[in-house]
Amino acid sequence: MRVYNLIHRCVLYLFSARTSHIMQLAAVHGSDIFSTYVMPKIPITSSATEITGIEVQKEMLFHHGNNVDTLSVSAALDSLFRFLERFNNDVLLGHNSKTFDCPVLLQALESCLVLSKLTEVVKGLSDTRILYKLVYLDLHSYSQQSLYETFLNMSFNAHDATEDVLMLHTWVTKWRFVMKTTSVQHFLVIMF
Repeated sequence: MRVYNLIHRCVLYLFSARTSHIMQLAAVHGSDIFSTYVMPKIPITSSATEITGIEVQKEMLFHHGNNVDTLSVSAALDSLFRFLERFNNDVLLGHNSKTFDCPVLLQALESCLVLSKLTEVVKGLSDTRILYKLVYLDLHSYSQQSLYETFLNMSFNAHDATEDVLMLHTWVTKWRFVMKTTSVQHFLVIMF
């Protein structure tokens, strides 16, 4: 099976503090967008706030100074599952998700006792950064922002989950053509 027939269908990006708590959760499937904020259970570091623009003040979450509605982790995961159930067991993609997003997601799923639910709504998880490194061996950077600047001559608001998934979706949609014209026929997908 050629995985590129699956990868464009659903893009997942979890934005979290490195301390393993989800702060923002977003996914894109075609023109459908899912996005929510999560009130973290531990303090957000000043470096995480500087990168993401997300901070907590008086038990309220702010993104770039704007108060945003939040859900608990379990409610956010339930909402994500309802979003994903509408589609056909797609593969979830994330950029640099193997080392960053997937461990955070798996920890949250285990903590909320819903890990098995993920396996019911998706076929697997994959990291686009690994794929790009396999195909483009000589790039100076494989960051999402650098790839967009290099290949699409575009920039975007990195470190915002919704913006990240929209740009990843744009890239993956264009990537399908590139994959069909290269010798790379598959890449690492953790299948359930």
